[in-house]
This record gives sequence, C-alpha cells and structure tokens, in this order.
Amino acid sequence: MRDREERKLQMLMAVQETVIVHGFAGIKVDELAKIMNVSRAKLYQYFGSKDAVITAMVQRYLDYVSAMTVPTEMRQPEAYTAAFPQMFSANVAYLGTTTAVFLRDLQQDYPQLYQKFMQARHAYEQRLLAFYRDGQASGFFMPELKPHLAVLQDKQVIPAMLTREFLLSSGDTVSDLINGYFDQVVRETVAPEYRVAVHQALAPGQFDRIIATYSRILMV
Repeated sequence: MRDREERKLQMLMAVQETVIVHGFAGIKVDELAKIMNVSRAKLYQYFGSKDAVITAMVQRYLDYVSAMTVPTEMRQPEAYTAAFPQMFSANVAYLGTTTAVFLRDLQQDYPQLYQKFMQARHAYEQRLLAFYRDGQASGFFMPELKPHLAVLQDKQVIPAMLTREFLLSSGDTVSDLINGYFDQVVRETVAPEYRVAVHQALAPGQFDRIIATYSRILMV
C-alpha cells in the first residue's frame, strides 16, 4: 500500500508543473500518461480517470496551502529578521504556482474544489496579515505599512513576474527577479534599522531551490 501511494505521488508531481503552466482544461488522458511516463492503462490503474488525477493533485495543493505556517505573536523585532526571508520564500513558492490559467480551469471545471482552494487561500492570507500586524507592533515593520496592501502586492506581482512572457520582455533571469523583488519588499516594509540584519539572516542559497524550480518550469 505504501509503495502504491508513493508511486501515485510521483505521478502527480510529474504532471503538476505542466498543469501549473498550461492548465488542465484541454489536456487528454494520453497526454497525462505521457508526462507521467506511464501507459494509459497504468494511469487508469492508479487513478481511474482524468478527474481523479486533477482532484488528487488539487487536494495535495490544498493540503500544502493549509499546512503553510506563518510565525506570529513574536514580541521582539529581532525575531522577524530570520522569519521574514523564510516567509518570503514560502510566499514565492506558493503564489508563483497559483497561475491565472490554473485558477480559471479550476473554477470552470471543478467549482467545489475551487471554492475549497479559495477558502484555504483566504485563511493563509489572514495568517500573513497577522504576521505583518504583529511585526508592525514590535517595530520591525514600518509604522506606515498597510498590511492589506503588502499582501495584495505579493498576490499581484509574484504570479505576474514569474511568467515566461515577463522574463523575456524584462531581460531578467528568475534569480534577478526573485532577489530583486526581495530587496524591494525589504525596502518598502522593513524599518530601516533592521534591513541590514534581514539580509544578513539570509541563509546561503536560500532562494536557490525556488529559482531552480521556476527556471525549469519556465524553461529559461
């Protein structure tokens, strides 16, 4: 049973990146099987249908979003210097894979799953708002920061910048964009006296994994 579940997970992971970029409305079972590197019969053996594949993949995504933790109620501003880069990394990993085409197909073809996804997204955003408000109360974030606008900006900017079209038009690399946006967010949100500490708290290669992932997804 464990081997079967591990194999199903491998198959879902293989197809996930394609669905993120291109959506799933027009994808055929044969195409899914090819991406998974299995036969059509093997796909049906593990999942039974295309709907079962999509449902399992979205549920896995829902579980991931629901489990995303955001540190809150930290009273000392110094605690945010290490937490902020970690929160940023998680936010990029999540929002960059929540593409417009994925949400469109999910809403059109699987409205109940779409509703569950949006509920999980809303709950995550509430945790982000608490992070910003608590950090603002501690003095880590600037007093003039508007937490709702900070969350909204990430929702708009991250998915938009991590597209092939934007990369080609900007002439930047994925690394340029992620590191550049991080620097910009730090300047816009963090109190001046903590900005150097935030950059010093960055672990070596902290963004390397998400940079490699998006470089592969976007084929750049």
